[in-house]
Amino acid sequence: MQPLLTIQIPFTGERRKETDKLMGEFQRQCTEFRLFGLVDFIVDGRGREVSIGQKRTDMYQKANGLFVVQWDSDDWISEYGIVTIVNAIQKTPEVDCVTYEEYVHINGVNYTSNHSILYHDWEGDGNTELADGFNFHRTPFMKSVIKTEIAKSVPVPDCRFGEDHQWSKLIKPLLKTEHHIDEEIYHYIYIS
Repeated sequence: MQPLLTIQIPFTGERRKETDKLMGEFQRQCTEFRLFGLVDFIVDGRGREVSIGQKRTDMYQKANGLFVVQWDSDDWISEYGIVTIVNAIQKTPEVDCVTYEEYVHINGVNYTSNHSILYHDWEGDGNTELADGFNFHRTPFMKSVIKTEIAKSVPVPDCRFGEDHQWSKLIKPLLKTEHHIDEEIYHYIYIS
């Protein structure tokens, strides 16, 4: 049976501890909500000799699930995140992507972000509230749940920084339908 969702984590050796902690949370959720068989995981811990863009492309090519998402090793997921995503996929498996809200924590300040195909491009600098109340808008990218066949069709730019926004511009024209979850699922955490 094909899994509904493949969750992928790219990391480097110095982030092994964070990766293990995140994988522990994924395992907890899969156990609690009986998601084994519906969700599988792929991690890529190659070092800095491989760009993050290349790691992401390689992981997409290995995805087995109907949908795929990539979670950065130093970020987090809401306590019901995986089951909420799986439920959305089960309700609307025909969509191109599943999008959601994102909790953003940058250097001690909290923000909100929303992912959707309805946005033209990425917006917001965190200093102002956008018209719909969010601090950031994001078109779908690695942190969004994307139909695997679509994600595999667009290589991630082979660079070490900014690959996420570049790839969002490449993938957006292929994403025509979405199931949007009005909840903060992804927790982006950045401390400079």
